[in-house]
Amino acid sequence: MLPFNALKRRNTRPLGRRITLYTIVFSSVITLIISILQLTNEFTDRQSAVERQLDGIDVLLPSIAESVWTFNEAQINLALQALTSMPHVQEATIATPEGKVWSRGHNVSAHAIGRTFSLERQTSTGRQTLGTLGVVAGIDAIYLAVFTLTAEILYGNAIKTFLVAGFMGWLIHILVTSRLAPLKREVQGVLDDLGHPDAGDGGTPPGDELDALKGSFSDMATRLRDAIGSMKIVEANLQSANENLDARVREKTVQLEESKKKAENAAEAVLRSMEEQRNFLSMVSHEFRGPLSTIAGAAQLIAIYGRDHEELGEEVAKIHRALGRMSNLINEYLNEERLDSSVCPLDAKRFDLGPLVEEAYSADLFSADARCLDMDMEPGVSVTGDRNLLAIAISNLVDNALKFSPAHSPVRVTMRRHLDQAEIVIRDRGPGIPADEHDKIFAKYYRSTRTDRVCGVGLGLYLVKRIVDLHAGTIAVQSDAAGGTAFTLRLPLG
Repeated sequence: MLPFNALKRRNTRPLGRRITLYTIVFSSVITLIISILQLTNEFTDRQSAVERQLDGIDVLLPSIAESVWTFNEAQINLALQALTSMPHVQEATIATPEGKVWSRGHNVSAHAIGRTFSLERQTSTGRQTLGTLGVVAGIDAIYLAVFTLTAEILYGNAIKTFLVAGFMGWLIHILVTSRLAPLKREVQGVLDDLGHPDAGDGGTPPGDELDALKGSFSDMATRLRDAIGSMKIVEANLQSANENLDARVREKTVQLEESKKKAENAAEAVLRSMEEQRNFLSMVSHEFRGPLSTIAGAAQLIAIYGRDHEELGEEVAKIHRALGRMSNLINEYLNEERLDSSVCPLDAKRFDLGPLVEEAYSADLFSADARCLDMDMEPGVSVTGDRNLLAIAISNLVDNALKFSPAHSPVRVTMRRHLDQAEIVIRDRGPGIPADEHDKIFAKYYRSTRTDRVCGVGLGLYLVKRIVDLHAGTIAVQSDAAGGTAFTLRLPLG
């Protein structure tokens, strides 16, 4: 007995071969039925033609009867010869009631059609029977012709059937079966990707390529159902996890709302504290300005009455410088509070920038210490902005240049148009700013490592940056570690 795998391999029937076989069988059956009908009609037509031929002998009966009445042997033989010379007629016989017989030809066919005609003569007393005429027509030729036609039809149809079946098989292979194997491989690849490799026993499954593909799809459907079942379980678990997560989110939301309320309360407390701080600073600055004004007035009187005393003049100058530093310190704190407030409206107006820069220099002349102030001003440069805030920014830059420059070193200020901006460059010969501090010096309360010996709180450049940003401008620094710094302030032209 053959093993099971061998039986399965033997039962394998490719689709193209099966379609070709079915086409041949179906076409042969149809051809056979059509051929039988066609040959039957052909045989019937030919047999009917012979019968019509025999029926046509009726026209010869009167002349034959007359020859028999007169016993005209020559006419009788001539009539018999004429009958036997007709197609398919093989034998003709005339017999009389007296036993007289005339016969011509001999029937040699296995299949024949016979007719017997009565020979009569019309007399005065009626019709007189003279004898009978028997005619035998052989139809073996008809059978032979039909059989020959059958062979031709079957042979021709067989050739056409095999050609059509072959073409159908080739066409099915090209259009169908050749594509089934790649499709089966793709399906198997999907199964492999699902983690279900083919568990076949190495044999070829019974049936054709469609059966094999059907098996693969059935396997894939089964595994997909399993996967969908697993997905439903995962979905249920995920839904449960989402519900738990929603519960936790709601719990956290409640906690966040409580934290938000606490933060808002804390922010309100901070705002109240900052407002109280601002009020305190305003009060303190007001209280400081009074004594400072008194000291400044007294110093001016001392300078007036001590014009002839050089040492007294130097002391008065020291008092003015100290007063300037105190005033600048108070102004920096007040300006910082103003800019950091939640609402900082700009009193924006269009004005000429040149006089504002000159006023900033004039305000810092007391602390110049006889330094050379070089100014290069392009006239007619106008901007739109808050004149007071811009005056603070420029004054802080000038004051920094004067404070950090060595004695008798020049401070140069240039102002000109640059494209669609007003550009102010303030350059000094101070100790310089390291490159790694260029982005830090504009931070609040930051002071460079090279400014330890100069009084300050680290708010000047911070205020400059805030004011420039409020006016949609830019501030840049260029400094050489060996010494010298240049600040470039650019504002949109008004």
